[in-house]
Amino acid sequence: ATRCEFCPPGQGQPLEGQTSCTDCEVGQANPGGSAEGCRDCTMGTFSDRKGSSVCQRCATGEFNDRERQSGCTKCGKTRTTGELGSVSAKQCVCKEGYFFTGLYELVGDTNKTSFKGTTEPRELINATIPEGTCKLCNDDLYECRGSFHPPKAKDGFYMEAYDITYRDDNGFPAIYECSPRSSCEGGAPQKCKKHRTGIACGRCEDGYSKSRGGRCNKCSIKGNRAGFLIICLLVMLPIGAYFYSKTSYEDPRKGDGTLSASTRSVMSSRTDREAADDPNKAFLIILSFLQHIGIISSF
Repeated sequence: ATRCEFCPPGQGQPLEGQTSCTDCEVGQANPGGSAEGCRDCTMGTFSDRKGSSVCQRCATGEFNDRERQSGCTKCGKTRTTGELGSVSAKQCVCKEGYFFTGLYELVGDTNKTSFKGTTEPRELINATIPEGTCKLCNDDLYECRGSFHPPKAKDGFYMEAYDITYRDDNGFPAIYECSPRSSCEGGAPQKCKKHRTGIACGRCEDGYSKSRGGRCNKCSIKGNRAGFLIICLLVMLPIGAYFYSKTSYEDPRKGDGTLSASTRSVMSSRTDREAADDPNKAFLIILSFLQHIGIISSF
């Protein structure tokens, strides 16, 4: 040979003055066209045979955190990676349909997320990830996007909170079925349909009342309180007058002002009923009625 030539793809020669090339070892590759020869596969890649011209990237669900490897490490049955060529076990996140139980843990004296970082695959390498497991979500109750995304309640269900104090025995956020289901819109914690509130969205907001169909309708009395009071008075005034007339009596002393024996007997049995001719009796009856229906207490 009159000149030196580059080794062909998949081969290399680390020594000088040689007349031939040898196949690259497992975990190495040479694409050819350069004097570098066989090069070690970098993290996130591998070569599983001799004479490779290129290092392959780890598949989804695998990672490789070392150089010159013949294969990649699998994340496990419940985990996967967000991209090809992952270089760290931290990039193994929960699969879709699973929830990471370590996402929200007790930190200090408050319940808040202990996850430091983002869900971007490359940024997970330097993230502080708490201990936890990936648990399969119940598809009838939760919507789980996997990774480090928190679960969401299905339509018709209600979650109180994500933190550890509101977990069930399986480590999932406690969830309630709403009645009727139309009162809850699902999604993030404490999400209720319009004018609904409380656990499982079981109550109507102030100023609203529940209809037969379960909807919360605005109370009409709020906008027409004066009219309602007038109607009550119009009804109760005649009733009060009626009771007043029934409990009043005429003075039995007529003419010469003397009382008969029978009259004196009746009068003696009514000495404790002087309130019978109390002029405020009708007013007291009406007032008692209004207190019972809650009108007076709302003023």
